[in-house]
Amino acid sequence: MDAKKIIENIVEVILEAYKEIYNKFICKIIIRINIENKYEL
Repeated sequence: MDAKKIIENIVEVILEAYKEIYNKFICKIIIRINIENKYEL
């Protein structure tokens, strides 16, 4: 395996991990907003 391939694999893994974290973060924000809106009504 050459260096370029290794770097591509590492970047791919980092992007996947980032996407997971980002999605969880967005879900928490959406849930929090929904809860706040319910209590206002």
